[in-house]
Amino acid sequence: MQQNVINKIYIDGEFVTPHGTELFDLHNPATGQVIGQVQLADEVDAEAAIAAAKRALPAWSATSREERIDALRRLHDAVAARLEDIREAVVVEYGGPVRNSYLVDSIVGQFTDMIKTLENFEFTRQVGNAVVEMTPIGVTGLIMPWNGDTFFISDKLATALAAGCTAVIKPSEMSATQTQVLTEALHAAGLPKGVFNIVTGRGDVVGTTINRHPDIAKISFTGSTEVGKIIMREASDTLKSLTHAYVFSSDPARARRIASRLEAGRVSVNGGFEQQSPFGGFKQSGLGREYGSFGLEGFLEPRSVML
Repeated sequence: MQQNVINKIYIDGEFVTPHGTELFDLHNPATGQVIGQVQLADEVDAEAAIAAAKRALPAWSATSREERIDALRRLHDAVAARLEDIREAVVVEYGGPVRNSYLVDSIVGQFTDMIKTLENFEFTRQVGNAVVEMTPIGVTGLIMPWNGDTFFISDKLATALAAGCTAVIKPSEMSATQTQVLTEALHAAGLPKGVFNIVTGRGDVVGTTINRHPDIAKISFTGSTEVGKIIMREASDTLKSLTHAYVFSSDPARARRIASRLEAGRVSVNGGFEQQSPFGGFKQSGLGREYGSFGLEGFLEPRSVML
């Protein structure tokens, strides 16, 4: 892949040059070779992205279930059309073997899974004499890890949009090549301006601006416990909502008994897997859940209308 400088971020439906000027080297971990550079966003860029998401929120939060499903289908198709380009970027940027690149295919599956969840999700529920309406929580800050950057962008964005929320996404600066290709694909889906914004920058600059900003209602973060604690401290002043094991045995009953005693948010018994089951940890390993209806509810607030 040709070495290049990535000098665009995505704000309000457009690719723009960052206000920030710092250049960050991108490496192929397998060879140690510098494969490019990325111009990092700064606080000014993060503020602009948050403002764009805030402007887009009233219209997007009022969309119907059918409109959101249509948007997710367009995102799915747009990302699927660029899957080979994303795969190439992931292999080079992560330095991983080509035989493991099949994991990239799961990116488009995030949109498919959320469409299935959204089709059957109950946004209005009867509780005695009250009608409980599940309403969008607001503008969300979605913070990604270095590993699985494109997967988690797709997962978190699909969930936020399905809930009627708008998003400011902070990818890892170390994954800028694959982020750029994915952003181009997401842009091609033609969603309204400002519904999602992607700002690549350092955690202590862009991330901190997102965490502390009063217009951000929810932070969804995947990454290390250490960084999670920093985010919790920074987000606490504005009272944001914050999201983040295996057993093998020839005796299935025994494996189930062991699994039920583990303090883990997800336990795979003999390799079992279900994509739409809730993902997340206990205690310091994670707050909140992702995937399926459990993940969707994390982006919604219940409003009781008592009759």
